[in-house]
Amino acid sequence: MTPGGIVDDSQPMWLAQPAANGLRVIRFQSAADNKSYKMLLDTVNWDTGESAGQKATPLNVDTIILTAPEWTIWKNDTMWMVINYQLMAFDFSQNKFVYQWP
Repeated sequence: MTPGGIVDDSQPMWLAQPAANGLRVIRFQSAADNKSYKMLLDTVNWDTGESAGQKATPLNVDTIILTAPEWTIWKNDTMWMVINYQLMAFDFSQNKFVYQWP
């Protein structure tokens, strides 16, 4: 993934992170209405290669141009990131954002 790259339909932005139960695959999805941007989440089983099923989570950012996170760091099951000048934390065990500022 190119940190901070523009997310659009012709250039999706991907991020992968190893976890105990498989490879977490995160994709950022653009939105024609500039409001319903999403994170598409999946976990691929290490042994079988099977998907646990894709889940979509709204990003809740209001912008004309969505950029991929400038950086991400992980603490256990939580991914911290800066996206569109907002600090956000997404907890994969709860499948929801647990922090967003401002």
